[in-house]
Amino acid sequence: MSAFGFKLKAGLAVAGVVVVGLAAFELGKARAPSAQATVLRTIPAHLTDSFDLSAQFGSPAAIRTRVLKVLLGRGSWRVYARITNESAHPIFVSQPPGSFAGAYPHQGMSLILSPARPNSHGVAGQGRGSNEFQVLSARSFAPALGETIGAHETWSGYFAGTGTVPSGRKIFVGFGRFNVGSSVLSFSTQNAVTLRSTAKPPG
Repeated sequence: MSAFGFKLKAGLAVAGVVVVGLAAFELGKARAPSAQATVLRTIPAHLTDSFDLSAQFGSPAAIRTRVLKVLLGRGSWRVYARITNESAHPIFVSQPPGSFAGAYPHQGMSLILSPARPNSHGVAGQGRGSNEFQVLSARSFAPALGETIGAHETWSGYFAGTGTVPSGRKIFVGFGRFNVGSSVLSFSTQNAVTLRSTAKPPG
């Protein structure tokens, strides 16, 4: 049971510290129009996870992810991360388009925000209500995220999107959707970072 009083689904948990920073960034080449934003907060993350694919490939295999930091601006965000295919097979990647991109637990690359409040059963839901996980989907990638991550290859860069992260919400990073054999898989970091209300924008 978390500090919010709800049980988190598999792939979601706790933790995090916020460090205030000031810089500027551009969202890069996007699948939707890019935008300019000012970084108000930089959150060092250092979240490393490994997602087992042995059942899909019939041999030892995994997707390993590492989140280095999360940057939050006014109405925009950016995640610096690495995604490694630790298998002997290529893994196909598809970023869900349109409204489906916001549906947890089938999200693509994204930020996943903890519910604003738990429901009456103390269990988090899966949609967009105040007691459900909220997904902020990535719309730009640098370098570009191709349709496949080759065997034993790593994509390293950032993905970014729009949306405001309220203080006090736990922030998980979503990865997906990976087409592995006959399965379509999405994951999230086991741990979260938190935007604390005590970290105020400079000025």
